[in-house]
Amino acid sequence: MLRDVRGEIEKLDAPWQARRPELVRAKHDKMRESPRAFFRATAPLFFVRLREALEPGTPLRRWLEGDEKAPVSLVWCAGDVHFENFGAYRSNDGVERFGLNDFDDALVAPLEIDVLRLAASIHVAARDKGLGASDSAALVKRAVERYRAHTQDDAFDPEPKDVPSKVAKLLALASDASRADFIEKRAPLVKGKRAFVATDRYRPLQGAERTRVLDAFQRATAPIAAHESAGYFGPVDVAARTAGLGSLGCGRYAILVTGGAKGNVLLELKEAKPASLTRHGCPTRAFADEADRVVQGTVALRGERSPYLSRTVMDGVPFYLRRLSHKEQRIDLDDLDAADLGAVVEAEATALARAHSRSRKALGLEPLALELDPLEPLGEKVRREWTFLAAWLAGTVEGDWTAWCS
Repeated sequence: MLRDVRGEIEKLDAPWQARRPELVRAKHDKMRESPRAFFRATAPLFFVRLREALEPGTPLRRWLEGDEKAPVSLVWCAGDVHFENFGAYRSNDGVERFGLNDFDDALVAPLEIDVLRLAASIHVAARDKGLGASDSAALVKRAVERYRAHTQDDAFDPEPKDVPSKVAKLLALASDASRADFIEKRAPLVKGKRAFVATDRYRPLQGAERTRVLDAFQRATAPIAAHESAGYFGPVDVAARTAGLGSLGCGRYAILVTGGAKGNVLLELKEAKPASLTRHGCPTRAFADEADRVVQGTVALRGERSPYLSRTVMDGVPFYLRRLSHKEQRIDLDDLDAADLGAVVEAEATALARAHSRSRKALGLEPLALELDPLEPLGEKVRREWTFLAAWLAGTVEGDWTAWCS
């Protein structure tokens, strides 16, 4: 099948191309670097390919084509699960944990959406590290089996004692990272005042844009201001922020606030774009707006609501508010050796299964059945099909990347 990959991607990026063309160009340039970068940036295209790969009439394909009555097992899906969208974070009980850390594409969807995207990303990551087909397939099998083993486990994401050494090191970095250094690097103290320094990631704001951002920030913090001391959310400085890959082109703003007794706090207002899955007509639930969807998905998958999580609208576009924390440490494939992948893959699959289990509870659904009947969603036959399908999808990613680069 000949595909117009460039045309497909340009159509998907068109809304942001019109508003921030320079960021979309930067995204497209980064996508040429490797299949791994291309995969991270093209979740909407991935789901087009998934629909193409499935036989007509199968439950997942029916759901992807808009059939709300398709017999699928629903969970809150993160929607853009991949090898590097896991990391350390600090939960409300003050413990550094390991789990999902990107919820922009969160949606109530069949559990295969997350499992297959994670499995395909494992193939892509393994090939990036020079592993062959049999080794990458073995990693995917480990992930699928670990996912199944924890599907009825809604415990919080693992603590340092429960994870492999590479993940434990990540959690230790989150624990030891200096809040003061984190702030100083981005907004140094000069002559008694902190302000953002212009870099390729931060662009200090002035004039009308600054005013619009601060007005939206005030609306976002109004519902949560009562939980902090007076003046806690007083803005010190504000900047446009460039980060990520799949979200390049979306509006992102960093706001440094006065904070409390421990000093300044850094927050982010981020545009809530439509979920990747919903751009192709698959079923979705009603939300107040896209930011409401992101907030609800984050709470359901994390199992708690972080103190700063809120939402607002700016220039008619929904944004959500979250904290930018020195406690967040993301998995970086470049920091891993090929020998590390297996243990990390198992930790990620465990975290994903637990998140799905928590989300089913939030949706009021029963735990997933675990019988080995092939008709069950986690039966042995289906798990084997997931493994094969993940390999096919990873190969399609590489083919699309080659077409994009040419």
